[in-house]
Amino acid sequence: MLRGTTGQVRPQQLAALLNKEFPLYLVVDPGRIGQPLPEELSAPEYLFNWYPEESRKMFSQVILSDADPVDLFSWIEKAWGKDGLVCLFSRKDRLELLTHLRLTAGAYARPTILAPLLQLAAPEGARTLFAGIEAVLMEGAAQDEWVLIGQESLLPAVEKLGLQRAAQRRAGQAGDVPPRGQMSKGKASDVSRRANCGPDHPRPALSLRHHRARRARTVPDVRGRSGDH
Repeated sequence: MLRGTTGQVRPQQLAALLNKEFPLYLVVDPGRIGQPLPEELSAPEYLFNWYPEESRKMFSQVILSDADPVDLFSWIEKAWGKDGLVCLFSRKDRLELLTHLRLTAGAYARPTILAPLLQLAAPEGARTLFAGIEAVLMEGAAQDEWVLIGQESLLPAVEKLGLQRAAQRRAGQAGDVPPRGQMSKGKASDVSRRANCGPDHPRPALSLRHHRARRARTVPDVRGRSGDH
């Protein structure tokens, strides 16, 4: 698990970095965030597509992807902080992913529903919930906090994108790793620059929870193998 604040790295920037490796999907609640769907979206993919048409428009979340004529990152910016957005990263076939999301009975409807489910679900239930999804980016408990939860398969991509452990910066110095996996404040601007710059720029650093020697346990998969308590 990775944690940070919107003041350190904006969620749309982090999503843009991860989108280089994984297709991005947004589960958006237009009513909750106070944003009508754009007219260009003529056939929205409703999460609760079995609702009657008027009920879908009033009560259902919408699933957005790069197949839609919308700016996904602009939607992240508009929806963040309103408990009306969950960002998903998945290489699963789009139609299969949509089917999976609809079969989870609304678990991905908003952060305040999904977060407790991921924390409290039994391993088998969590595996089912997370099937085919590499990572979830959503709001944390604090107003300005973001949380990135992923399978173990996410870790190589995280490091490839330059989201490295702050512990690597000054190995052996006491107090170098920020508490509870939060981002190193001094490196947050590097992550912001990387979201807008080319590959020649140096890799930024993002703190994970453990030292490199425990890398396999840093980004826990939903099987509950993380050693972090």
